[in-house]
Amino acid sequence: MIPLVKLQNILSRYNDLEQSLSKTDIDKKEFVKNSKEYSSIGEIIETVKKFIELYNDREDLKKILEDKQSDKEIREMAEADLEEIKNKEVEYEKIIKVFFCQKMKQMKKMLLWKLEREPEVSKHLYLHLICLICIKKWLLLIIGE
Repeated sequence: MIPLVKLQNILSRYNDLEQSLSKTDIDKKEFVKNSKEYSSIGEIIETVKKFIELYNDREDLKKILEDKQSDKEIREMAEADLEEIKNKEVEYEKIIKVFFCQKMKQMKKMLLWKLEREPEVSKHLYLHLICLICIKKWLLLIIGE
């Protein structure tokens, strides 16, 4: 399971990037770098938010189940909901991991293709390299290595 703190870090970084990009006095290079990173994780951020929400719901249901004074019917509903949440968590975790692995592969293929056709290191290629490094950073955060 993906540690919650890692997902919260991704969400926090996404929010920080969003604030940074909304500033009017941002440096052009920083803006480009932040834009690349922001767009690279923007596609998956809703799934990350849903995963965090599921985690919080799961913790609430666990409290209901641990409460010995809870009604039997309420406990049964909580158990059923908890099982459903666990299944959704597995699904979302898989989506998140696959997303970042695919992003990494896409960027690697694109960079290799560009290097074959444009051997001189250009500013454009450098920006893509920065994006790849950002995606790798997020992938390592998620996988936990």
